Amino acid sequence: MKPLHNYWECFKVLPALYDESLSYYEVLAKLTYSINEIIKQIDKDNQDLINYIDSQNEIIYIRSKSYTDEQINKISESFNNSIVILTKYVQTSNEQTRAYVVGQIEILKQWIEKQAVTGLVVNPITGNLDNIQNVLNMYYNVFNYYALSCIEYDTLGLTCDIYDNKNLTCIMYDYQGKKYLWFDNDLYMFHPETGERTFYKNIIDFLTELHRTDCVTCTDYDNLNLSTDNYNSKNINCYDYDWNSKTLF
Repeated sequence: MKPLHNYWECFKVLPALYDESLSYYEVLAKLTYSINEIIKQIDKDNQDLINYIDSQNEIIYIRSKSYTDEQINKISESFNNSIVILTKYVQTSNEQTRAYVVGQIEILKQWIEKQAVTGLVVNPITGNLDNIQNVLNMYYNVFNYYALSCIEYDTLGLTCDIYDNKNLTCIMYDYQGKKYLWFDNDLYMFHPETGERTFYKNIIDFLTELHRTDCVTCTDYDNLNLSTDNYNSKNINCYDYDWNSKTLF
């Protein structure tokens, strides 16, 4: 609170002898003084109250902060412990799940291997019930007709160098050994002129040339000196050119 003016400011400058109203001013000055003292006391009391409130606020703040920090630390510690427990549980669960899955896969593999021996199917070659492994082996032998037998390979009389020069892979030897190392009776025949076993296409070519006597050779064609117009005017098809070109030209 703002104090009033000083009480002496109410004094008259004239002596009391000349101014009878001086007693009024004295009363007014004393009243002002008393009010100002009251104001000072109120201000002092208020400051004490403010200081007390501030001190209590500080105490409350310190206690509240201490309590809050303590609770946060407890919650954080509990959360971290929960994370550790959850992580261990997940790891343990993963290991248990992995072990279970691996075990089930192993059981399935053993079951499949067992089915190949004990599982029965109708053999389409024999018409009888047979296990899967025997059927697969029979299919392998039936369709592997280009494979060489041991006796057939021995009769070839191949040296190591001759065999190496063939550059055969394992699959090529197992499935197509006869194609690369053995004469295929279905594709070879005796040559009518030499008597040797010869690839069928070579014999067909030989017989064709033997019977194609009325065709021109390349030298014969060059000696004709035919122009394009002269050749086109003949209207010769492929067959006539190959077999009757000498007569037509």
